Amino acid sequence: MNYLMKFNIMKKSGIIFFIFFLAISVSCIAQPQGRGAEFKKEAKEKIEALRKAYINDKLDLTESEASSFWPIYREFKQKEKEIMKNARPSKENRKPLKDMTEAEAEAFINKEIQVEEQKLALKKEYIAKLKNAIPMKKLVRLRRAEKSFRTEVLKRMKNKRDQIRERRNDGEHRDED
Repeated sequence: MNYLMKFNIMKKSGIIFFIFFLAISVSCIAQPQGRGAEFKKEAKEKIEALRKAYINDKLDLTESEASSFWPIYREFKQKEKEIMKNARPSKENRKPLKDMTEAEAEAFINKEIQVEEQKLALKKEYIAKLKNAIPMKKLVRLRRAEKSFRTEVLKRMKNKRDQIRERRNDGEHRDED
């Protein structure tokens, strides 16, 4: 077996391990055991660790690329999160669409456009920084990796939720017998 074949086998087994680990983590997220805020924090940390491993794998980052990429990427994500947090209306200012006036609806749309412009400006700024850390082809793969990770997490969460509902429904039907 040549080196390339061994590397591909190791890479595939790493991906399988990651998906297994992801499934276990998502199952923990789907069943909180009543720990509240502490549980949410732990779940977010686990997901972020999984995201990092997944992106590292998909981008095939070298050690030097990873050491310069991750601080920039974390800073970008933090600023993106701040933009989204500031964009959310406070509970007092939330209004159902049916209760909005035309002027309020227009202000809402204008705010959405402003947020999208802020996100685009941020993205441009950080692409300029990231292209000094990793090659452009890896930046293209980054977007795909983020999307596939998000899709995988959502799919796992949905499957887990469906399994929980099935168990609950099976229990209800047994009680009727």
